[in-house]
Amino acid sequence: MKFDNNGSAYIAKTRLESAGIHCMLAGEDSTGFQPILTSRTGGIRLLVLEPDFEQARAILAGEDPDPDWENLEEGEDDPEWF
Repeated sequence: MKFDNNGSAYIAKTRLESAGIHCMLAGEDSTGFQPILTSRTGGIRLLVLEPDFEQARAILAGEDPDPDWENLEEGEDDPEWF
């Protein structure tokens, strides 16, 4: 997957890492000094291992349920602990 800005790339990376998928960003430094060149350099690429590709795609497309929310017991989502 490709991104034009660091913010979107890091959000996607964090979503995958929280699901236990190892990933990395490539080209993230292209948005610093000359952000207009980001699209010419191919943008920021989010890389995952091939065996994790389908699950990563599903998570980023919003098709894969968040495993942390499936196993909550009653009261665990109580906002008082924040």
